[in-house]
Amino acid sequence: MISEQQIYAKILQYFSIIIFTLLIFTYAIYATGLISPYIAPDELTRLLVGEDNLEHVPPHVGKYSELAGHCEVLLFIPLLLLALCTLFCFIAITPILIRKKDIPYLIIAVLEIILLVIVSTEYFYNML
Repeated sequence: MISEQQIYAKILQYFSIIIFTLLIFTYAIYATGLISPYIAPDELTRLLVGEDNLEHVPPHVGKYSELAGHCEVLLFIPLLLLALCTLFCFIAITPILIRKKDIPYLIIAVLEIILLVIVSTEYFYNML
């Protein structure tokens, strides 16, 4: 029988490979300029160095859905998957904890799932 730790580790391993691949892919899109950036890469150094850098930064549109046409937003997709990876791992180990009747860890896992769902729902709501 596979333990909950092995299942958690397997899910984490697969997610890590997928997320790393997506990070490389989205960075390649950003670096090659296939999709237009919100702030041009050559303008970044000028904005990040200097005392008056905040005066020249373009205003934030407000919601990520309004920035969806820019390649910087693509970099958030793998990072969001990385954040949700923990949620998927805890959902996967919950039935094993129920079967083993491991009540303390089950309570922690369920509370973690509830907390992650609340946080991610709030985060996604603010993105749209």
